[in-house]
Amino acid sequence: MAYTNYQIEKPDPGDSAVEVFDDTKDNFNAILHMIMGGAVENWDSSPTIGAGSAQQPDSIEFTYNADSAPNERMVQIQLTWGTTGPSENQVTQAIFRYSINSGTAYDIIKTAAFAYSEAGAVPTVTWT
Repeated sequence: MAYTNYQIEKPDPGDSAVEVFDDTKDNFNAILHMIMGGAVENWDSSPTIGAGSAQQPDSIEFTYNADSAPNERMVQIQLTWGTTGPSENQVTQAIFRYSINSGTAYDIIKTAAFAYSEAGAVPTVTWT
């Protein structure tokens, strides 16, 4: 059996119930594999340096490249970097945002705040 990649246009409500079920199952499996593998098919990523640096970018943008309008859908992770103590040079906050209009406007998905122990470990991540 051939592997089924994620298909953004599926499930199609015009398909039969069995096809909708199979397409949904295949997409869930593809999403699981992408998460476990740390890469998402058809999404390109690039850092935005801004006031940061190559080592500490202001954000990372993921652009969906399989659409007829390639840069329409975007996910952006805005990063805040620690400046002192155990969080120095570490990400202290990541804001996950989604755009359907090439980055003209974003909706916030979730925000993660990272707390660091004195040893520099991350014992706590708070999602809001």
